[in-house]
Amino acid sequence: SILIAAAALLCQDKGGWVQFISAIMFLIISAKYSGLLKRKGFILLFIATLFIWAVSFYGFGTIIQRLAPLFTLQFRASPEATIWERCIYWQDTIKMIKAHPIFGTGIGTFSIAYPQFRSPEQNYFLNYAHQDFLQLASEMGLVGLVVFFWIIFCLFKLGFKIIKNNIGSYQKAHIIGCLAGVFGLLVYSLYDFNLHIPSNAIVFVILMAMVSISFYLISPESAIKNKLRINLKLNPFLKVSMFFIAVCFILFMAMSIIKPYLAHLHYEKGQVFEENLEWDSAIEEYNKAKELDPKNSSYHYALGNIYTARTHFDFLDKDY
Repeated sequence: SILIAAAALLCQDKGGWVQFISAIMFLIISAKYSGLLKRKGFILLFIATLFIWAVSFYGFGTIIQRLAPLFTLQFRASPEATIWERCIYWQDTIKMIKAHPIFGTGIGTFSIAYPQFRSPEQNYFLNYAHQDFLQLASEMGLVGLVVFFWIIFCLFKLGFKIIKNNIGSYQKAHIIGCLAGVFGLLVYSLYDFNLHIPSNAIVFVILMAMVSISFYLISPESAIKNKLRINLKLNPFLKVSMFFIAVCFILFMAMSIIKPYLAHLHYEKGQVFEENLEWDSAIEEYNKAKELDPKNSSYHYALGNIYTARTHFDFLDKDY
C-alpha cells in the first residue's frame, strides 16, 4: 500500500491521481460486495492518511495549481491540454466518427485523418484524441467500439461471478485487485490517451488475462485452501520449442524497441535545445531522432517547426 501510494503521489500527474482514487473506491466497493471488507475504519484511516500526506508533501496551493488546467476554459493556457482544449479535440473526433461511422478511418490513422476535421482554433499537430474511446471509434468505427465494450462487460461480469463464489479470500483479493486496476485505467482513458502508452496497455491486457484465466484455474476444492490448480503437462520437446520461441520473441521486441527509445531521447534533448533557442543543436538532435525512427512523424514535424522559427528570429537563415 505504501509503495502504491508513494508512486501515485510522486508521479505528479493529475490524471494518475484521479485514476488512483477511482481504483481505490472501486476496490472498497468490490471488497464490500464480496464480503471481504470487514474493517471499514482501517480503510477510511488509510484514505485520510493519504490525503494528509499529499497535502503536507505538496502543499494545498500546489495541488490546486496542478489541477487548475482541468478547469481552465481557455485554449492552450498552459503547456498541458486544458479541459476546454480537450473538448475541441473531442468535437473534432466526433466529426471523424460521423464521416466514417462503421469501420472508421483505420487503426493508427488518427493523426493522418484528423487535419481534415480540425477546428480553426486548433492549429497543433495531434497524434491522439486525448480520449481513448473516441479515438477507438474514429479508427475502428462503432463496430470496434462495441466489440471493445462487450469485452470489458464480459470481463467484469466474469470477475464478479468469481468473487461471489465460495472461494478463498486470497483469490477474491487477487481478482478484485486486477479489476480495480482495469477500472482505474478505463477512468483515465476518459480524458487522455492512456491505453496508447505501451506500458499501460501491456498492464491493462495482463490484468484482464489474470481475471479471465482465474475462472478456469480456480477449483472449488483447492480454492478453500487458497491454492490454484493448473492442469498443464508439456513434453520436453514442446518445452524447449516454447523456450526458443520466447527467446526469439524477446530479442525481436528488444531490437524493435531500442531504436525508437533512443530516437525519443534525442527528440527530448532537441526540445530542450529548442526552448533555449539553440537552433543548431536542436536540429542535430531532431535529425538523429529522424534517422533512428524515420516513420515517426513527430520528428519531421519538429524539424519543420524549428526551420520556420529560424526564419522569424534570424533573417539571415532564409535557406531554412
